[in-house]
Amino acid sequence: NSATAQDSVDLYRGLGGRSISPDFLAKGGTELAPMSTTSDLKVALQYSASEHAVILRLRSKTFMDRGVSIEFLSAYPHEHTESLLPPLTFLDPLRKKDKNGVFKPQKPQVVKVGGATFTFVDMQAHF
Repeated sequence: NSATAQDSVDLYRGLGGRSISPDFLAKGGTELAPMSTTSDLKVALQYSASEHAVILRLRSKTFMDRGVSIEFLSAYPHEHTESLLPPLTFLDPLRKKDKNGVFKPQKPQVVKVGGATFTFVDMQAHF
């Protein structure tokens, strides 16, 4: 991975057979266990392959909010972009100001490919 400590990096978490609840979009949620992510969108799409999939796109600003690289431990040597976030990571939906100046969660992006629907949700990880 050629990113430096201060570079912005997008990390992805693919979830197959899932949908996003309005409550999660409004408030976010906490992952109780360590959370594996990848900077390779293709890998996340492969892990989430199902009729209804969710891709969490974690927008990291620096190394301080993207966990630790575990590429040297990965069981999948071709997946050299794997990072692990710690237990109890809070996933906070990114927000934008609406026309009234109120911050509201961004709408997920929905992409349909063949018979599959991928829902992309932009998040910020806090740990």
